[in-house]
Amino acid sequence: MNEKEIINKTKKPITKKSLINDLKKLKLKGEVVIVHSALSKLGWVCGGAVALVEALQEVITAEGTLIMPAHSGDYSEPKYWGKEAEAITADHRLDYALGENSPLATIYEREGKILLIGVGHDCNTSLHLAEYRADYDLKIKIFGSSILKDGQNVWAKYQDIEFNDELFPAIGKEYETKYEYNSAIIGLAEAKLFDQKIMVDFAVNWLEKREN
Repeated sequence: MNEKEIINKTKKPITKKSLINDLKKLKLKGEVVIVHSALSKLGWVCGGAVALVEALQEVITAEGTLIMPAHSGDYSEPKYWGKEAEAITADHRLDYALGENSPLATIYEREGKILLIGVGHDCNTSLHLAEYRADYDLKIKIFGSSILKDGQNVWAKYQDIEFNDELFPAIGKEYETKYEYNSAIIGLAEAKLFDQKIMVDFAVNWLEKREN
């Protein structure tokens, strides 16, 4: 959807204040929340992505923690967004980056939430944690990437599993038929809030049944 189509679809102003009012329906105050969103699905937002991030921060409050993908770093430094931020991002390693030494595993331990705003389970990175934990044969590969270390760009090699996120929509669809979750309309987008621990455990069982 291009910018003109988004503007034409938006019949009333979507502001930081209106986003706060919408988000409050999900009762996020004090929660540890990992968020995946598609800004274009919200409609034309006055203030853009910054307005959404600030609205989430105000609703979750400093007693909670907001976790977002690292590419949101243009707006602020992710590790400082909330009470548990430093603990959640500590000891995050290159090897097996979405596994047991990742923020995803720490969110699981803290019984955090998954918030999808205008996106499906294909964007639900918490399901990668289930891939590590499921008891089936995993393909392990060596990857390489440019990373920033001590202020310098360096090339680093690391081990990780071969992910299969093509299964995620099916996992999410079945989960939604079996477990309760909260939903609300944020701007023009459908938002869904899930218990991460319950969803990851469900996904582990789902993957094991499929693979074995």
